[in-house]
Amino acid sequence: MNPKQHDEVQKLLVELYDLTGYKMTADDPIIAMMLIQRREMAELVAQHQAQQQFFLDELTKKANAIVGSADAFSQQKNLVIQEILHTNTQMLAENENKLFAQVSKRIQDQFSEMSVDLFQSLETRTFRLMMILLVVQVGVLIASLIL
Repeated sequence: MNPKQHDEVQKLLVELYDLTGYKMTADDPIIAMMLIQRREMAELVAQHQAQQQFFLDELTKKANAIVGSADAFSQQKNLVIQEILHTNTQMLAENENKLFAQVSKRIQDQFSEMSVDLFQSLETRTFRLMMILLVVQVGVLIASLIL
């Protein structure tokens, strides 16, 4: 038996005594079974840890892929939003131009109507004023002839 195995057997004997209160010897067959069982347990733990690490590695890969997909989705969403905003801005500008053209046309039509009305009103008032001036001048002329 090598020194490492001897130390392991001694530790096992102490543990068994502490747990059960029975004193056993190194050549007891149960000690050999327990050593074999410990080694198998250590191998199972090592396998479990290796499987757990493999699982964590795979999970990390998949999580990174999901995060990458989420980032790509976010970028696509931003592009779509920018395109929608750009289209809305263009449509708004077109509608503003159409509205401005319609309002301008209405204002021009109203101004034309008002200017025609104003011109007719001025023409009528000017004619009346001229008639009044003519009557006044004729009256002054008659008055000066009479006097």
